[in-house]
Amino acid sequence: MFTEELFSKSARSNLRKDLSFANAIVEATNNVYDKDSNPRGVLNLGVAVNKLQEDIVLDKLNSINAVTKKDLDYGDPIGSTELRHNIMSIINRHFRPHLPVTIDDLIVVNGLTSGLDKLASVLCDPGDAILIPSPCYSSFNLDFSLESKANVQLVKIPLIKFHDPGHVSYYKS
Repeated sequence: MFTEELFSKSARSNLRKDLSFANAIVEATNNVYDKDSNPRGVLNLGVAVNKLQEDIVLDKLNSINAVTKKDLDYGDPIGSTELRHNIMSIINRHFRPHLPVTIDDLIVVNGLTSGLDKLASVLCDPGDAILIPSPCYSSFNLDFSLESKANVQLVKIPLIKFHDPGHVSYYKS
C-alpha cells in the first residue's frame, strides 16, 4: 500500500486534505443521469464533460474515424499544425478578436488541467494569486497550483451579474 511518505515533497504539497469536492464527484459518478436507464440520476455540471451530447458526439466520431499511420506516431508537442489551424479559424471567424489569432499563438494540450497548470507556471510565482469568479469549477485551485504553487482567490459574483461588464467591480474589493 502506498503512503504519502513515498512521494516527494513537491508531490505531497499537491495532495488535498479537504476531499469534500472529490466525495461529491464520486457520489455523482455513482448515480449518473441517463435518459433511459437512470432519468433521476445526477448530471454533474461541475466538470467539462458534456454528458447531454454524448450520443451525438459518439455518432459523429464513429462516422469520421479514419486512423492513419501518421496518427500512430508522436505528434507535435504543441499540437498538430492542422488542429491549430482549425482552432485559429474558428476563433477568428466566430469571436472576431481585435487582433487576429495566428497559428503561432496557439498551443494545444490534452485538457483543461494541463493548460491551466502550464499557464500558471509561466505567469505566476509561488504564492501569487489568480482571481477566479465564483461559482466556478471545483478544481481550479488544484489546476492552477500543481506546478506554480499559485493560489486561487475566489471572487463571489452574483449569477445575474456574471456576464455584465460591470462585474469587474467585484474584483476591486
